[in-house]
Amino acid sequence: LFNNVVCFTFAPISSASKLYYGTDVNLGHLVAFFFLAYIIFSFPSSRFVEKYGLRSGILVGAWLQVLGNSIRCLGHRVISDAEFPCVLAGQLVASLAQPFFVNPPPLIAATWFGKTERTLATTVAVNSNQFGIAVAYFLAPTMVHAPMDIPAYLDVLTITSLVLAAAA
Repeated sequence: LFNNVVCFTFAPISSASKLYYGTDVNLGHLVAFFFLAYIIFSFPSSRFVEKYGLRSGILVGAWLQVLGNSIRCLGHRVISDAEFPCVLAGQLVASLAQPFFVNPPPLIAATWFGKTERTLATTVAVNSNQFGIAVAYFLAPTMVHAPMDIPAYLDVLTITSLVLAAAA
């Protein structure tokens, strides 16, 4: 769920993002990082989970997301001259987490649920990803009313990812 909130961070606020970062780039298109990362890292992440276990895979994904979110915040917290490059780099790192979250639903269902419950368990887990997109489209416009609200929004996402990773 939260991985898609991060993935779609800028899509609902692309106009404000363009103004804040002073770019003509549509930051809503940064979701493409996640799509490409999924295609490239889907099989290696699945192999990692197979070899080291589901918990290890979730932890790797969670901490990649924390690292990516933290890099996105470096620009407005530490390196103000490089805000936009920090967002791009952070988005790329956070995107590496996606396969660790998108691939496991069938494994979770097979491991934790009975034979008659697996289809429903997989359906709920897969749809939680879609729910994450809906949360992003609700949360971003709720928190970002003007371009200058973007740093605080990124801070909230970073803190949330840290809390979730620590809880994992």
